[in-house]
Amino acid sequence: MIICPPPPPVFPPQIRVHLEHLGHPLLGDEVYGDQNWNRLEIKAASRPLLHARALRFAHPVTGQVVHVVAPCPADIRAYATRLSGVAPGEVDAWVTERIDTLLAPTLVGFKY
Repeated sequence: MIICPPPPPVFPPQIRVHLEHLGHPLLGDEVYGDQNWNRLEIKAASRPLLHARALRFAHPVTGQVVHVVAPCPADIRAYATRLSGVAPGEVDAWVTERIDTLLAPTLVGFKY
């Protein structure tokens, strides 16, 4: 499981390119992923394992901050459990803690 701050607003395929460039190719991505890793893990990844855990944005009409959170899908949860050793019921908390720690410096003074 790769945890990284989001890239600048881009077209969806470019997210995969940015992650590959940063050395974090998506498991299951046939174009930009690590082909050796994909071959070894094909049963774990029948699709690119990319998931937006949380989205936060300013509502275009009201200007209020909208924050939506979605738990990890079962396939990503299973892979994260196997890769990290975190219990399945703790994956979302594990991811949240790491993302919050990683993004904290980038959010100082950030305005929506």
